[in-house]
Amino acid sequence: MMPTKTNKLNFFVLTAVVVLSLAAFISYFFIDSKVASHIFSANREWDKFSGAYLIKSLGKTYVPLWLLFLWGFVKKRIDIILTGSIALLLTLALVAPSKVFFNRTRPNTYFNNLTRIESGSETVSGKSRFFGFHKPANQSFPSGDTATVFAVAVAVAPFVSTISFLTFLLAASLVGLLRVIGLVHYVSDVCAGAVAGIICGRLAIWICKKWMEKDKTPFGPAWRNIAVIGILLIPSLDVISGGFKNLYIFLLSSGFWAGCFYLTTVIQQMLNKCKKNCYEVNHG
Repeated sequence: MMPTKTNKLNFFVLTAVVVLSLAAFISYFFIDSKVASHIFSANREWDKFSGAYLIKSLGKTYVPLWLLFLWGFVKKRIDIILTGSIALLLTLALVAPSKVFFNRTRPNTYFNNLTRIESGSETVSGKSRFFGFHKPANQSFPSGDTATVFAVAVAVAPFVSTISFLTFLLAASLVGLLRVIGLVHYVSDVCAGAVAGIICGRLAIWICKKWMEKDKTPFGPAWRNIAVIGILLIPSLDVISGGFKNLYIFLLSSGFWAGCFYLTTVIQQMLNKCKKNCYEVNHG
């Protein structure tokens, strides 16, 4: 990555972390309850529009991870896979303990329980399934899905054009927005998740760079075999956890986002060509 690009990324990371941290603090104490209460009172499923699952899927680790493995394999660049994978591991290591520490109830569970209390019904605690096992699903702060997408968006910044990077940030923001309007998270959860993801993504770039400086070919020639295993294993695990319906959604969302990425690269190439032609005309 060129120094100028590194400086720009560092400036973005610093600015985003400061702004989003401040937004998370203000939202936590002054905005969260009002926004969530308004959404709940409206009684509308704003996050259930056609194609919403294509956006939501990006917050699930298996989709961006699979795309990273496929991208790295096609481009023959292990650093793409390493940087993205490290970012996701760091995000998991940071977000999971944070959820346990803050133990904040999700807004949908909280407001549904308020309604149950008012009607004299018994309250419930949120649960979800993970590979057939029940796990608590009521830990809201910070948003893991938002952290996941922002971590990957920042981690791949050295390998993509500006347009692609901005597109990734837009997609990450949409994931966070859907988490809020779907009452799965408060605004502060999403802001904090974005901060966690951005920090993990930038840290992953630094770790991978140091690793590659010591060993230019981690795992040796066998890394492409490892990549193939990852490409085949990730969809298989998705089928095991959710059946073939999940596989259909997985492949559809992965194809959609791969197409979006390809489109941004084409647009960037066209802009670069136009810029070059304009320069030649003016200085020819």
